[in-house]
Amino acid sequence: MLRTDLHDFYSWPTSTPVIKYEWFALYREDGKIDDYTWINGVKRGYFRLHPSGPLGISLGCITLQHRTDFLAIRQALVSTRPVRLVNGLMSYGTIEVILNGKQTCPNRD
Repeated sequence: MLRTDLHDFYSWPTSTPVIKYEWFALYREDGKIDDYTWINGVKRGYFRLHPSGPLGISLGCITLQHRTDFLAIRQALVSTRPVRLVNGLMSYGTIEVILNGKQTCPNRD
């Protein structure tokens, strides 16, 4: 946790600060609501919706290039009525990942 806090502090003076409490967690619809899933035999996790950071890269998350675009989407999401999930978490909606007209993240591995 301290390492994350230091990283966030270090990035604050940049034009692309890392403010993780603004991010949205993304959970796969696989019958469990947890922070990881298996894709092609590989355990993947910690997927988030967030603006790009100081390096401008994404490691598997849905990343928006411009913080202003992220903030507009964030405002729209938090303005909607959240839905309570089975485990008590609140959800603002669903994202369906599609590439060339095909669903890229089917519900079953």
